[in-house]
Amino acid sequence: MRILMYTAILLIVSVFLGCANMTPTNSMLTPDDVTYLKEIENQSTYFSLEGDVADEAWSRAGFFVSNYSDMKIQNMSDFLIETYNPISPEQIGVYPRYGYKITRLKTKVSNEFTVNVSCSVNGWYDSIIIHNAKMLAYYMKTGIIRPHLISQRIDYSKL
Repeated sequence: MRILMYTAILLIVSVFLGCANMTPTNSMLTPDDVTYLKEIENQSTYFSLEGDVADEAWSRAGFFVSNYSDMKIQNMSDFLIETYNPISPEQIGVYPRYGYKITRLKTKVSNEFTVNVSCSVNGWYDSIIIHNAKMLAYYMKTGIIRPHLISQRIDYSKL
């Protein structure tokens, strides 16, 4: 009976902690955060850059993934940065994990970049997946990042 009760309590706490990430963090945003989020709101996760700017962007992508991804880097080359697939919360804890895949295609004229983010849990976290991808793409292009906003649920309609 005690084991059943402990299991029930653990399940309730796990669900509660897992849902904590589902509440938008808009009420905790500073004016600088709001300005930053408005800038990344329309950021495409597919973009082109030329010359040294493209090399800087690729370096930033590697930095972002190695420092802010929940998953370790699986592949890193001149054209691909990819983490391991995110592990489900049931395997490692109560919150979702995010993985990244960034590709770079060098053409004669420019470098084309594509940023993809995946999550160990689908559905509820789709807006965070898009948010993280836009943050990474914006960081690659500008070098500007606000790390405390990574993996946060933002209600862009209320900015």
